[in-house]
Amino acid sequence: MTGNLKPNPTRAIEFLRWLNPRAPLYLETMASKGKATPNAKVFSFTDNAKAASFVASGNSNETQFNIYFLPNAEFLKGKRKKENVAAVRFLHVDLDYKDYPGDGDERANYFMEILLDAEKRPKGIPLPTAIWFTGGGCQAVWKLEEPSHIEEAEGLNKALLCALQGGPGTHNADRLLRLPWTMNWLNDKKTSGWSRAGLGVAV
Repeated sequence: MTGNLKPNPTRAIEFLRWLNPRAPLYLETMASKGKATPNAKVFSFTDNAKAASFVASGNSNETQFNIYFLPNAEFLKGKRKKENVAAVRFLHVDLDYKDYPGDGDERANYFMEILLDAEKRPKGIPLPTAIWFTGGGCQAVWKLEEPSHIEEAEGLNKALLCALQGGPGTHNADRLLRLPWTMNWLNDKKTSGWSRAGLGVAV
């Protein structure tokens, strides 16, 4: 089913560079089989080729590691923990198909409407900086003009989730998001549920 789908590591890193050109890239792999065994790497803004190689080796059909990034790595000092994130540059939402009615296409179309259509987007929510599909739903980020304090940003993330009728618990400032243009390799739990293996694509 996924044989014709291929990750695009170069495009994935180009996407992150477009989001925040001179910020460090925090990437984290998690195994899709057995224990997740997270493996994190941080790349400077000059290490694009090394970052793309890390994505290519981890997300291949042979290794099948899922790849995530930290939107607010610009302000991370030390391990990925909320107390080590000094500020927030990006608000985010992580919307799961399972929290919405309809089939996959209907839910995907709904996400597009509530995020991109000014007439259907909830009042007060601006156009996202970027959105992408993950295989199990949709993620979006909003780039702030000025960095925000953690508490304020997490409150805004909660407000976004509420307005978009998303499930709770994904508002934390140290949240990992799936890297677009990489494969979503399913673990045993997701294989038996609502997710499907697929290529994450930015809109």
